[in-house]
Amino acid sequence: MMKQFKNFFGLCLSPFFINVAQADTLQTHDDFNIALLGTSYTYREPSVEVKLTGPRVGFELENTTGFKNGTFFRVNGAYSYGLLTYTGSGTASYVEDWYVNVKGTVGVDRHVHGGVFSPYIGLGYRFLFDDPRGLSDTGAVGYRRISRYYYLPVGARYKVKNGNLPITFNVEAAYMYHGKQTSKDGDIGAVSGNISEAVDFGDINNHQEGGYNLNAGMMFTVNQWEFGPTINYWNIRRSDDQYRVDDNILYTIWEPANDTLEYTLKIVRHF
Repeated sequence: MMKQFKNFFGLCLSPFFINVAQADTLQTHDDFNIALLGTSYTYREPSVEVKLTGPRVGFELENTTGFKNGTFFRVNGAYSYGLLTYTGSGTASYVEDWYVNVKGTVGVDRHVHGGVFSPYIGLGYRFLFDDPRGLSDTGAVGYRRISRYYYLPVGARYKVKNGNLPITFNVEAAYMYHGKQTSKDGDIGAVSGNISEAVDFGDINNHQEGGYNLNAGMMFTVNQWEFGPTINYWNIRRSDDQYRVDDNILYTIWEPANDTLEYTLKIVRHF
């Protein structure tokens, strides 16, 4: 994964160390913008060979308040929706999957090599809902899943001008300090036919106490518009174990370690 990030930034940065304009015009200022998102999405649980893949669409809202002393406060909210393909216990199509990500950060501007370097730190929350209810092509039964991630982002933006074209680079790392996974096992119920009767434990809550996020992007500014690519990667550890007993049989239930990779094209309008 780190090799992908190195290659991404090697490609992004190489053309843009010339013709840097004065940094004063690049400082963080009051701004509100709306972005449209088009994403290629891959979610994996490697230990059980489960995968969700497909395109997603979404939008993002961002508001920034800049202060005279060079500090700033930024709040960002994004929504993403996809109808994905499941592979694992068989295959299934049109799996509904959406998430909301909210983040607040504070930072400061510093003039560096003719540009503005803006490190920041903050708090973030990600809520994901996945709905594969129904049967796969092998008869496996799906159930709804809800993921909640609480995380601490640390990152920086670097804004320069290549001629009259402002370019913004962003890199961020985050530590997920708490996660909660709810599995709607009650969706399975008792199924007849060629599937044996299922055990229904209702809602099962697992806790995931470790994980990280890496994301990076490059945006080109033309008047009130911005556009560019981003890459976003999550890596979440295996959850704790939950135990249930049915018919004198002890069941151990956990959430496997998983990772998510997103490639996104953003189109932004500033107001």
